[in-house]
Amino acid sequence: MGTRREERKIEGEEKEILEVCKKILAEVRAIRRILDSISGLAVGGTIIQIGEDGMPTNLSLAPGVPGVFQANPVDVNGNPVIVAAPDVITFASNDPAVTVTNNFNGNLAQAQVTFPATGDTNTSIQLAAQITGPDYPTPVNLTPVTVSISGVTPPPSGLAVGGTITQIS
Repeated sequence: MGTRREERKIEGEEKEILEVCKKILAEVRAIRRILDSISGLAVGGTIIQIGEDGMPTNLSLAPGVPGVFQANPVDVNGNPVIVAAPDVITFASNDPAVTVTNNFNGNLAQAQVTFPATGDTNTSIQLAAQITGPDYPTPVNLTPVTVSISGVTPPPSGLAVGGTITQIS
């Protein structure tokens, strides 16, 4: 058994540990309040293609036929987020010949995408979306998708694409 002096020393150390724990708890609660305050903002998300019935489709386009794509932003907890004006969602394709109409039919989360009817031989495109605006001073990128293009025949490789004509007689 310890002396009274040793017991008081242990009690003092216990009080110090308790005070440190109280400080840690206060900091954890402050962090939780911060996280709760930002949980309503998007931190990422996905892009889907939707059909005329509003249901997801197979991420493909036919040349000259528009398709509708939708951004599905999520918060830090993975919950769906609705992005409202004045914030914007901007869709973009890696193919400059593709027409992208953002805010399709007044829906901020949708874009109409049209692959050219002729002249483009890409068999797929990358489609990306980004959220910007007053609530998003640092832009938020959604996960890009690869959209296949049906009915496009890629150019054959190894064929001559130029040359010189020389008169031999």
